[in-house]
Amino acid sequence: CAFCASISQYNADYVAGEYGAEFAVKIHIVHCGIDPEPEPLEFSTLDEGAPVRLLGVGQLNPRKGFHVLIEACGKLRERGVDFQCTIVGGGDQREELERMVDERSLREWVTLTGPVKHEVVEQQIANCDIFVLPCVISEDGWRDGIPVALMEAMFHRRTVVSSRILGIPELIEDGVSGRLAEAGDADSVADVIAELAGAPEERARLAASGREKVLAEFNNAKSAETLAGMFGAS
Repeated sequence: CAFCASISQYNADYVAGEYGAEFAVKIHIVHCGIDPEPEPLEFSTLDEGAPVRLLGVGQLNPRKGFHVLIEACGKLRERGVDFQCTIVGGGDQREELERMVDERSLREWVTLTGPVKHEVVEQQIANCDIFVLPCVISEDGWRDGIPVALMEAMFHRRTVVSSRILGIPELIEDGVSGRLAEAGDADSVADVIAELAGAPEERARLAASGREKVLAEFNNAKSAETLAGMFGAS
């Protein structure tokens, strides 16, 4: 091939490791991203004393880490953190996740909506305070690259929490454009959420920085220009 386009440095390193370091020079990073809109969604502010609103959106399968999020919610309850968590999406893990909610007596705090229309997802994003997607590598090796759901939440100026694995740190710089927890570690996820729950100014700072990160580096318009230039030069 004349060149290889990769969506992340993590993936580029993986390809070079699998097929030979001599091919690394052919691999160029072209981030997938979002289609920028004129303005982010208007969001509802959190009333003083109201529970912090957590949201997770994605296919219900192990690699998204929703089982870790539910376990973290149980730990937040034990710590006395006031929250409401909504998980949006459908998939094979739905029954398992519902069972986890029941086993931990979390029905009052955790809701699984099932799949919903895109406009409903947008409203959920507008109404959340922290967007949580604690990705893991599943037992069968299935994994995400850099989830677009995180990019969309960041574009709409939502504070994001995810995992320190795969290509995710290329999108979320911990403490700068969002927060990262250890993959598969419910205590680590709970720690990060608990810190953010009581820090609205910090959430606003991270959210603003996250939006700028997406517009600068995970913008489909810019990526298309980069890819077009690579075709033209080949």
